[in-house]
Amino acid sequence: MSSLFGIGANGASDASFYDESIDNSVRFDSGSSARLEKTPSASNRKVWTWGAWVKRTKIGDERAIWSVGGSAHFALFFHNSTHQLRVWSNSGQGSIYTNRIFRDTSAWYHICLTSKNSGNYYELYVNGVKETSFAYDDRSNYPGGNDTEVNSNAVHYIGAWNNGGLQYFDGYLADVNFIDGTCVSDTNGILDELGELKNGVWIPKAYTGSYGTNGYRLEFKQTGTGTASTSTIGADTSGNTNHYTSSGLASTDVVLDSQTNNFPVLNPLVVSNNTNANTFAEGGLEGTTGNNAGGNITGSMAIPSSGKWYFEFRPMAVGNGVFIGLWNPVATQQFSYSTTPVILYVSYNGGLRLNGASPSYGATYSTTDTIGVAVDVDNGTVTFYKNNASQGSTNFAAGGLFPVITDWYTSTNIRVRVNFGQDSTFSDARLGGGATSDTGHDYSAYISATTFRVNSGWNNSGGAPASGMPAVGDTIQFRNTSNQIAGGTSGGTDFTVTAITQQGSSGGAANNAIVTLNRSVLSHSPAVDGGSSILSVSAGSVFTNNATDDNGVGNFVYAPPSEHLALCSANLPELTIGPNSLTQADDYFKTVLYTGNGSPATHTIGFRPNWVWGKKRGTNAQNHWWINDVVNINKWLSSDGNGSEGSEANGTTFNATSFTTANNDLFVNNNSPYVVWAWKGNGTGTAVSNSNGSIASTVSANTAAGFSVIAYTGNNGSSATVGHGLGAVPQMIIIKSRDNSRNWTVYHEETGNTKFLTLNATNAAETASNRFNDTSPNSTVFTIGTSDNVNASENYIAWCFAEVDGYSKIGSYIGNGSTDGAFVYTGFRPAWVMIKKTSATDNWVIIDSTRDVDNVASQALYADGNFAEDSNVTNRSVDFLSNGFKLRSSGTYINLSGGTFIYMAFAEAPFKYANAR
Repeated sequence: MSSLFGIGANGASDASFYDESIDNSVRFDSGSSARLEKTPSASNRKVWTWGAWVKRTKIGDERAIWSVGGSAHFALFFHNSTHQLRVWSNSGQGSIYTNRIFRDTSAWYHICLTSKNSGNYYELYVNGVKETSFAYDDRSNYPGGNDTEVNSNAVHYIGAWNNGGLQYFDGYLADVNFIDGTCVSDTNGILDELGELKNGVWIPKAYTGSYGTNGYRLEFKQTGTGTASTSTIGADTSGNTNHYTSSGLASTDVVLDSQTNNFPVLNPLVVSNNTNANTFAEGGLEGTTGNNAGGNITGSMAIPSSGKWYFEFRPMAVGNGVFIGLWNPVATQQFSYSTTPVILYVSYNGGLRLNGASPSYGATYSTTDTIGVAVDVDNGTVTFYKNNASQGSTNFAAGGLFPVITDWYTSTNIRVRVNFGQDSTFSDARLGGGATSDTGHDYSAYISATTFRVNSGWNNSGGAPASGMPAVGDTIQFRNTSNQIAGGTSGGTDFTVTAITQQGSSGGAANNAIVTLNRSVLSHSPAVDGGSSILSVSAGSVFTNNATDDNGVGNFVYAPPSEHLALCSANLPELTIGPNSLTQADDYFKTVLYTGNGSPATHTIGFRPNWVWGKKRGTNAQNHWWINDVVNINKWLSSDGNGSEGSEANGTTFNATSFTTANNDLFVNNNSPYVVWAWKGNGTGTAVSNSNGSIASTVSANTAAGFSVIAYTGNNGSSATVGHGLGAVPQMIIIKSRDNSRNWTVYHEETGNTKFLTLNATNAAETASNRFNDTSPNSTVFTIGTSDNVNASENYIAWCFAEVDGYSKIGSYIGNGSTDGAFVYTGFRPAWVMIKKTSATDNWVIIDSTRDVDNVASQALYADGNFAEDSNVTNRSVDFLSNGFKLRSSGTYINLSGGTFIYMAFAEAPFKYANAR
């Protein structure tokens, strides 16, 4: 199988979409104290530009991506509790804090800061667009002519900040640029010298100007560590020689993950019903479950609906049992093995957990093993491999599921590393089990952070370390008294011996050794404790196979099976709707904002709509209005009432790229803000007759976008079928009588064909066979029952929606009543989401990315209510993300604990290309 996406060496994307490919990034792990640093000679401290591609993998901690000097100096960092991006400048003077919240851990941001020595001294750009909304802005108190700390003769850090002690970044940085003496300018708020806005996605672009005296470009093309040079990680490729020294970074921290080929990580936004939170390390490639048994750690990218896919796991601590496999996340579920669908390979007995059953399967596995997972969606099988040996193929439909790590109900603190193809070394995980032998000596006592005593570790008469002791330069590990390999969450399990000396010249001290290591043994999990066995690791036992898939993508321990590909954006199938296709999401769906002026006005959409849904946002109640051109375009219906069509829309027109409002206060109330959501059917003003059903219909269908508007006349008798024109099975259908006061009827796939919802009411899902005759729709027709709401002797209008990969998603989730709510994977960055609780009464909540341009999104309108826009963050807030949305409200409207909710969502951009939001 091959991707339609152009691919370069080991997975760097070619010019099929990205004009500038980023091949590598550097993984920063706070546990390893990872950072790059340089103390430059002083240069231009007033005018400069700094920018980088940034991927966060941990939230909730204060993490700097760039800083100068100490806490009173300068830092660009993510705040721990507000999740804002903050610029801290000169003891606070000139500082800015964004209103935007940065909690997307599955994709890449481009962040750029400029200093221009005038006006708003600093300008901040996110994904190429100038930030204009700030929670705190002190720039007016920092007049032109002042020096910044940047370019001073103080230490400059990348990935760290000395804020009363060094704080470290967790995540990835790529293509870091510093331009000395130039404030790169924007064009109408778009920073087009450092990137390009291409079909709604910000993509890399090489800077072509001068970098100035202290300028640099760090592309991370080298893997050497330590002192700055042309061959180390911090090598400057700008043409200058402003190389950075690395600390706490290994050569294996240069990985393939980048904006132009985004790899999955373990997703901290997927919650688990476990009172102790999971923890993440090593750039989101290592996960540890909490102290209470029960915890699920989930990957950030779903298995696509077609193709063959491969990834690898490496257990580091298995406790009483670890389960590795695939599931569909449920926020209220403590154990993935209790759900369906699920397939898990069990460590302690070699069996499977398969949709509630526990069949025998293969061999047991532990920390000595690499577990490969081959998913064949096309043929409906999953195969687990233990150290490249197949354990057998199992029939299982895995499309749409996620990689998962789960502990056993008596296990705690299990720890597993995963490789989706970005790092075959598993960050020091070792082929064959890591340590090769026990030295026979123990860690006896703490001396300092990097030194410890080994009783009987010195041969006094021989004047040398005792027999079996490691030598200077050797790699060692520790097995603690709980029989765990210690130290993994803070820089890996390997330590290097840098010195061995005698403790003293007399008494017991003469026979004891003092061992010095390359890094601290403190604050590790699992902990290094007194009595820990010292393990000798064979030189070169880190396994770096650099195996690739059939597309030449990836860095695996073992070569994937034939036709199985790395799960990454470059390998994801090309989409019919997306930035690299002939049509984009906003060619079919668009949100438009305008302000009424008391007169008819024309509003640009970009396509000819066949349905517009509008609502006044401001104070004073006013109805929703639905207008379509399959029937009389001069008529309207309101989803917040059960009334028949009104005539106030007289004068409405749908134009080639716009629509024109009627001259009525409903549409043009003076100085009132409005929102309009527009969908494209067949794109003409002429609907098509459809005879597929037992009742004839007239249809405007867009098969590419999975949307149609259908007019039909009921038979007032028995159940009937109605042709919808989609050529695909609709997952959601909305029906309304045009002629009489009748409730709106909604079918949703997740509530099923025996139940219905009422769009103009808050009712929970209700059971009745007279709505859909207990019959699900198929690819040509939907079925209506005998209820007057869908089938009296009158005229009806219906809207049908079928999912399209990367463009629309129709599904359900279970709430957990927490501000750390359910994460819902859509496979795209949402533009619009409508949510309805089905298990109890509540409103139909609508949130979109045009009214809320950044997170958190909370400006809600209700399809069933004529109320003004509601921005109550406590009750109705979500984060829109690169791959879905996450509930950030504890309110019952969208996140009742244990409540069932349905949703329909439309895209800004598919996950394959989307920037982090």
